[in-house]
Amino acid sequence: MNRDNSTLERASRVLALCTAASEALTLSNELKQHFPDATLTSRASLPITAAALALSRGEPKRVLELLDPVRPYDRAPSSEFWPAHLRGQAFLQLKDGRAAEAEFQSILSRRGEVPTSMLYPLAQLGVARAAVLLHDVEKARAGYVAFLSLWKNADSNLPLLQEARLEYSRLR
Repeated sequence: MNRDNSTLERASRVLALCTAASEALTLSNELKQHFPDATLTSRASLPITAAALALSRGEPKRVLELLDPVRPYDRAPSSEFWPAHLRGQAFLQLKDGRAAEAEFQSILSRRGEVPTSMLYPLAQLGVARAAVLLHDVEKARAGYVAFLSLWKNADSNLPLLQEARLEYSRLR
Protein backbone atom coordinates (compact mmCIF):
# COMPACT_ATOMS: atom_id res chain seq x y z
CA MET A 1 0.00 0.00 0.00
CA ASN A 2 1.18 3.50 -0.75
CA ARG A 3 2.30 5.29 2.42
CA ASP A 4 1.64 8.91 1.35
CA ASN A 5 -0.42 11.04 3.71
CA SER A 6 -3.57 11.00 1.56
CA THR A 7 -3.64 7.20 1.40
CA LEU A 8 -2.90 6.81 5.10
CA GLU A 9 -5.56 9.38 6.00
CA ARG A 10 -8.25 7.63 3.98
CA ALA A 11 -7.22 4.17 5.13
CA SER A 12 -7.25 5.20 8.80
CA ARG A 13 -10.72 6.73 8.36
CA VAL A 14 -12.07 3.59 6.70
CA LEU A 15 -10.60 1.37 9.39
CA ALA A 16 -12.12 3.59 12.08
CA LEU A 17 -15.54 3.33 10.46
CA CYS A 18 -15.16 -0.45 10.25
CA THR A 19 -14.42 -0.56 13.99
CA ALA A 20 -10.83 -1.69 13.40
CA ALA A 21 -9.60 0.66 16.10
CA SER A 22 -6.08 -0.66 16.59
CA GLU A 23 -5.35 -0.60 12.86
CA ALA A 24 -6.80 2.91 12.52
CA LEU A 25 -4.68 4.11 15.43
CA THR A 26 -1.57 2.51 13.95
CA LEU A 27 -2.05 4.43 10.71
CA SER A 28 -2.86 7.64 12.60
CA ASN A 29 0.37 7.28 14.56
CA GLU A 30 2.27 6.72 11.33
CA LEU A 31 0.73 9.92 9.93
CA LYS A 32 1.78 11.88 13.03
CA GLN A 33 5.30 10.52 12.81
CA HIS A 34 5.90 10.96 9.07
CA PHE A 35 3.92 14.17 8.45
CA PRO A 36 4.17 16.23 11.66
CA ASP A 37 4.07 19.57 9.83
CA ALA A 38 1.18 18.78 7.47
CA THR A 39 -1.51 21.21 8.63
CA LEU A 40 -4.51 19.46 7.08
CA THR A 41 -3.31 16.11 8.35
CA SER A 42 -2.88 17.26 11.94
CA ARG A 43 -5.82 19.65 12.14
CA ALA A 44 -8.40 17.86 10.01
CA SER A 45 -7.62 14.28 9.02
CA LEU A 46 -6.41 12.98 12.37
CA PRO A 47 -9.36 14.46 14.29
CA ILE A 48 -11.73 13.10 11.63
CA THR A 49 -10.34 9.60 12.17
CA ALA A 50 -10.56 10.02 15.95
CA ALA A 51 -14.18 11.19 15.55
CA ALA A 52 -15.00 8.18 13.36
CA LEU A 53 -13.59 5.92 16.09
CA ALA A 54 -15.68 7.71 18.72
CA LEU A 55 -18.78 7.33 16.56
CA SER A 56 -18.18 3.61 16.13
CA ARG A 57 -17.88 3.33 19.93
CA GLY A 58 -21.22 5.12 20.39
CA GLU A 59 -19.70 8.31 21.83
CA PRO A 60 -21.56 11.06 19.96
CA LYS A 61 -20.63 13.86 22.36
CA ARG A 62 -16.96 12.98 21.92
CA VAL A 63 -17.44 13.11 18.14
CA LEU A 64 -18.70 16.68 18.42
CA GLU A 65 -15.84 17.66 20.75
CA LEU A 66 -13.24 16.25 18.37
CA LEU A 67 -14.77 17.93 15.33
CA ASP A 68 -15.37 21.38 16.78
CA PRO A 69 -11.78 22.55 16.12
CA VAL A 70 -12.01 21.08 12.60
CA ARG A 71 -14.70 23.59 11.49
CA PRO A 72 -12.19 25.93 9.78
CA TYR A 73 -11.14 22.96 7.61
CA ASP A 74 -14.62 21.59 6.83
CA ARG A 75 -14.41 22.77 3.24
CA ALA A 76 -10.83 21.70 2.63
CA PRO A 77 -10.74 19.28 -0.30
CA SER A 78 -9.11 16.59 1.83
CA SER A 79 -11.98 16.73 4.34
CA GLU A 80 -14.36 15.47 1.65
CA PHE A 81 -17.51 16.27 3.72
CA TRP A 82 -16.44 13.93 6.52
CA PRO A 83 -16.72 16.46 9.38
CA ALA A 84 -20.33 17.30 8.46
CA HIS A 85 -21.21 13.64 7.93
CA LEU A 86 -19.76 12.54 11.26
CA ARG A 87 -21.38 15.45 13.09
CA GLY A 88 -24.69 14.55 11.46
CA GLN A 89 -24.34 10.93 12.57
CA ALA A 90 -23.47 12.06 16.11
CA PHE A 91 -26.54 14.30 16.22
CA LEU A 92 -28.68 11.38 15.03
CA GLN A 93 -27.30 9.28 17.90
CA LEU A 94 -28.16 12.15 20.25
CA LYS A 95 -31.69 12.32 18.74
CA ASP A 96 -31.15 15.96 17.70
CA GLY A 97 -32.98 15.99 14.39
CA ARG A 98 -32.55 19.70 13.66
CA ALA A 99 -28.79 19.70 14.13
CA ALA A 100 -28.42 16.44 12.18
CA GLU A 101 -30.49 17.78 9.31
CA ALA A 102 -28.38 20.94 9.14
CA GLU A 103 -25.15 18.93 8.88
CA PHE A 104 -26.47 16.60 6.18
CA GLN A 105 -28.07 19.48 4.28
CA SER A 106 -24.69 21.23 4.22
CA ILE A 107 -23.37 18.27 2.21
CA LEU A 108 -26.34 18.25 -0.17
CA SER A 109 -26.08 21.96 -0.83
CA ARG A 110 -22.38 21.77 -1.69
CA ARG A 111 -22.23 18.63 -3.81
CA GLY A 112 -20.24 20.40 -6.53
CA GLU A 113 -17.26 20.65 -4.19
CA VAL A 114 -16.81 16.86 -4.16
CA PRO A 115 -19.18 15.65 -6.90
CA THR A 116 -18.29 11.96 -6.63
CA SER A 117 -18.38 11.76 -2.85
CA MET A 118 -19.99 8.64 -1.45
CA LEU A 119 -21.27 10.86 1.33
CA TYR A 120 -23.78 12.57 -0.95
CA PRO A 121 -26.23 9.63 -1.01
CA LEU A 122 -25.57 9.01 2.67
CA ALA A 123 -26.52 12.64 3.34
CA GLN A 124 -29.88 11.93 1.68
CA LEU A 125 -30.36 9.07 4.12
CA GLY A 126 -29.22 11.28 6.99
CA VAL A 127 -31.79 13.94 6.08
CA ALA A 128 -34.49 11.24 5.99
CA ARG A 129 -33.51 9.93 9.41
CA ALA A 130 -33.38 13.46 10.84
CA ALA A 131 -36.83 14.15 9.41
CA VAL A 132 -38.15 11.03 11.16
CA LEU A 133 -36.84 12.44 14.46
CA LEU A 134 -38.62 15.70 13.65
CA HIS A 135 -41.86 13.87 12.75
CA ASP A 136 -41.74 15.33 9.22
CA VAL A 137 -43.03 12.31 7.31
CA GLU A 138 -43.06 13.99 3.89
CA LYS A 139 -39.45 15.12 4.16
CA ALA A 140 -38.47 11.70 5.47
CA ARG A 141 -40.14 9.99 2.52
CA ALA A 142 -38.41 12.31 0.06
CA GLY A 143 -35.03 11.61 1.67
CA TYR A 144 -35.51 7.85 1.61
CA VAL A 145 -36.72 7.94 -2.00
CA ALA A 146 -33.67 10.01 -3.00
CA PHE A 147 -31.31 7.64 -1.20
CA LEU A 148 -32.94 4.48 -2.55
CA SER A 149 -32.91 5.94 -6.06
CA LEU A 150 -29.19 6.67 -5.83
CA TRP A 151 -28.54 3.17 -4.51
CA LYS A 152 -30.96 1.35 -6.80
CA ASN A 153 -28.16 -0.73 -8.35
CA ALA A 154 -26.38 -1.48 -5.08
CA ASP A 155 -26.07 -5.01 -3.76
CA SER A 156 -29.42 -5.73 -2.16
CA ASN A 157 -27.84 -7.45 0.83
CA LEU A 158 -25.93 -4.38 2.04
CA PRO A 159 -26.99 -3.83 5.67
CA LEU A 160 -27.36 -0.07 5.26
CA LEU A 161 -29.60 -0.51 2.23
CA GLN A 162 -31.69 -3.10 4.05
CA GLU A 163 -32.04 -0.75 7.05
CA ALA A 164 -33.07 2.15 4.81
CA ARG A 165 -35.69 0.04 3.03
CA LEU A 166 -37.12 -1.12 6.33
CA GLU A 167 -37.19 2.41 7.75
CA TYR A 168 -38.88 3.68 4.59
CA SER A 169 -41.49 0.90 4.71
CA ARG A 170 -42.45 1.98 8.23
CA LEU A 171 -43.39 5.44 6.90
CA ARG A 172 -46.10 4.18 4.56
